[in-house]
Amino acid sequence: MLIEAAETGGSLPDSFKMLSHWHEFVERITRQIQMGLLYPLFLIHAAALIYPLPTLISSFIGGQADVGGYLRRVLEVLLWLYVPVLIVLASLLFKERARPLRIVLDHLVLRVPGLGAAIYHLAVYRYAKAFGMLYQAGIPVSECAERATRATGNAAVAHLLAGGTASVRKGGMMWEGFSPRLAAEYLHLWQIGEETGELDKTVDRIAAAAQDRADRYFTLFAQWLPKVVYFAALLIAGYMVVQLGTQVYGGLDIPF
Repeated sequence: MLIEAAETGGSLPDSFKMLSHWHEFVERITRQIQMGLLYPLFLIHAAALIYPLPTLISSFIGGQADVGGYLRRVLEVLLWLYVPVLIVLASLLFKERARPLRIVLDHLVLRVPGLGAAIYHLAVYRYAKAFGMLYQAGIPVSECAERATRATGNAAVAHLLAGGTASVRKGGMMWEGFSPRLAAEYLHLWQIGEETGELDKTVDRIAAAAQDRADRYFTLFAQWLPKVVYFAALLIAGYMVVQLGTQVYGGLDIPF
């Protein structure tokens, strides 16, 4: 959609430059998250293998090696990790095919600490950048607004901005149709741009500010997600160690 807007506006070089920077940024953030998650994921898998060991050892001592029971207990522990991951992956896979699911997911993701703010500002950046490319090419404002709304990438944020199209078609200004729940700074800047007749410059300022905030929040999320998972893995491992000690100690006949 970005390339489509750039072709209409005659700004393909800028469009490809934006896409290049975006994919470099995504690769860096993805690599940072993956490297940070390696150790906590190792802890969770190690804990899952160690936790059922007393039961397996007891079965060996009793002469009936219950390897199947041991593997089932390992699987039960790991399901707490893999089931949520599979749900997220399945949701991302099917959300483009099911619009109601996409709307629900787009609203939910905005409530994820850190990530929600990043996606919110990214959507505003996409809207402003697409609108600016079309506007500078002389496309009618109503069409610019409509096509920019489709470029946001998030249905919840698109809903906040969609009123701008209807407002222009009724003869009003775009900012009057924006939802009051849109960030006050963006709303105020857009109002100034329309009232002063310098909307092209103002849109660039909004895009730059939104891009900077999206980058910052994505970076913070990439830094903190592994730490949160690591802390959760330590809690799970600690709980399993306590349970393991209780099982081993409870199996010993120690007189006091």
